[in-house]
Amino acid sequence: MLATALAGGPAAAQSGDEGPLVIGSGAVLGLYFPVAGALASLADHGNVLVESTGGSLENLVRLREGDLDMAVVRSDLAYEAALGLDAFAIDEPYGELRTVMTLHPEPLLIIAAADSGIRTLDDVDGHRVQLGEPGSPTAELFELVLGTQQWPEDRYVVAEPVPLAEQTDGLCAGSYDMMAFISGAPSGTVYEALSRCGAHLVSVEGTGIETLLLDHPALVEVTVPAGRFPGVDRPVHAVGPVALLVTTAAEPEDRVAGFVTAVVEDLPRFVAQHPSLADLDLHWLATAAHVVPLHDGAAAAYEALGAE
Repeated sequence: MLATALAGGPAAAQSGDEGPLVIGSGAVLGLYFPVAGALASLADHGNVLVESTGGSLENLVRLREGDLDMAVVRSDLAYEAALGLDAFAIDEPYGELRTVMTLHPEPLLIIAAADSGIRTLDDVDGHRVQLGEPGSPTAELFELVLGTQQWPEDRYVVAEPVPLAEQTDGLCAGSYDMMAFISGAPSGTVYEALSRCGAHLVSVEGTGIETLLLDHPALVEVTVPAGRFPGVDRPVHAVGPVALLVTTAAEPEDRVAGFVTAVVEDLPRFVAQHPSLADLDLHWLATAAHVVPLHDGAAAAYEALGAE
């Protein structure tokens, strides 16, 4: 599915005779599609198209094949593609992959039952943990985070996996004491768990987490501010990947620079278009989680715009 952005302004990206700039996003009802639409609405003279796709993996494959000009992808998958790791191990490293800007963070929010006594990872000993469906991004990241404690395997009890839609029911019913959810925006699932049965967020920090971030450069530390969710009266620390807007080294420098300039010069309107974008600023766009090299056109634009 293609959607055309029909907004623009004096600083909008100029495409000349290069044809429309096509951005790969995600499912129409997901998060990446409206985020890509917000980008296109600023960096456009009616010549930026947003294509609904199957998400990050498809976007990276199609970007490499030349079917897309830019794409919104998860930082951990971009990192794996650039180095030829994991899901991309059968391919040559994608050395031409370039970052245009860092978008919203996607932190792993760990949720504990009201009567669990769990406030930090040190309190998990002996409790029942819902990791999520095996092989899912949530389960893989949750296990990484729990692994920072260097516990023996029997330190906590792994509950029988249940689908995401049923996890809050299990937490509130006492089937397990803790679950987690990767959230790129204020999440209905998190709101429900916190408000329905008095659950709370677990803050994740310490030397183990610092080591995790060093070992996994595609992850960032995120602070959930007080008041973001019901009952959250103090900042909560979390970790997770971020969404990146990426392109290839072959994309013309002036085209990428014009795109970045158009977005940054209308940044207040950009961040107002979706709750996931509300906390973004120039420094974040320009410097956070660039696990693949910054495109030369983007680097030039950020320097001209005063990013540090």
